Amino acid sequence: MAVKFDLHEKPRTNAAETVSYIPKLVSAGTVTLKQLCREISSGNSITPGDVKAVVSALCEHMSQHLSDGCTIDLDDLGTFRLSLKSKKPIDYFDDNTAARQLALSRIIFTPKKEFFHRCTPLSYHRVDKPRRKSPVLTDDQILERMAVYMSQVKEPLFTTRDFMHATGIGHTTACKRLKSLVASGRIKRMGHDLHHPYYILPTPADGTAQV
Repeated sequence: MAVKFDLHEKPRTNAAETVSYIPKLVSAGTVTLKQLCREISSGNSITPGDVKAVVSALCEHMSQHLSDGCTIDLDDLGTFRLSLKSKKPIDYFDDNTAARQLALSRIIFTPKKEFFHRCTPLSYHRVDKPRRKSPVLTDDQILERMAVYMSQVKEPLFTTRDFMHATGIGHTTACKRLKSLVASGRIKRMGHDLHHPYYILPTPADGTAQV
């Protein structure tokens, strides 16, 4: 059994941190219920329609029991249970009031050890054409990286290409973030042409940017 993966840069709290990467599984496609029914029926005397009918009935009864607050234990497969969330922080200890703030968060599936180990051992292969994903950075993290980059190149102005190189952000996201930084008064654009450079505006002691 083999799976494909890609590597994405892990967000850094500051530009001085060492670059590290997070492995991400690359989907090999989607297997439909119709396909599973055909595969199961091919090795048994039952038809694909019979398999689908059993699965549909299983889903119906599972949803009923989960709605009653039960945990579903499917032997070697695993368990299913509901998870709740609060629409807003609960800062009181009143059952009726708290109940009005609750909502279904998700259905949690916990595989059994037997099922988990059926998926191993695996072999791992890097995708031939890695997909580059822009790192998730705050405005402060972006400006910190830009300040380090500009101190290295000893230039007061930077272009969109410089911005992409210093932050690791792709072109589409870079254009959006630059526009947002201009609107918030963190950077200023020299002119209105697409190729005109930017520069970082000084931030006063009170933390507000100058426009």
